[in-house]
Amino acid sequence: MLDDTPECDRAVYFASRRARRIDAEVLMLYVIEPLYLNQEWLSVAEVMRAEAHQQAHGLLEKYQSRAAQIGGLSTCIFVKATRPKKS
Repeated sequence: MLDDTPECDRAVYFASRRARRIDAEVLMLYVIEPLYLNQEWLSVAEVMRAEAHQQAHGLLEKYQSRAAQIGGLSTCIFVKATRPKKS
């Protein structure tokens, strides 16, 4: 699960190196919290949803290129709209 923190960048770095060593693929997930707004705010929710997807894909592309730079790896990316589980 990706976010825009230095820890996440390091995790992608180590996962990419590990995947290169064992000839594996890196899977990347970005979770978007769904919007539950009233019907009168539906058009605003659509804009917010589109912006969230755009942000997610931008971050995934950043880390995808980082993984390719580190190990020449193929990556598989996922964007999911769900509430993240609390740990």
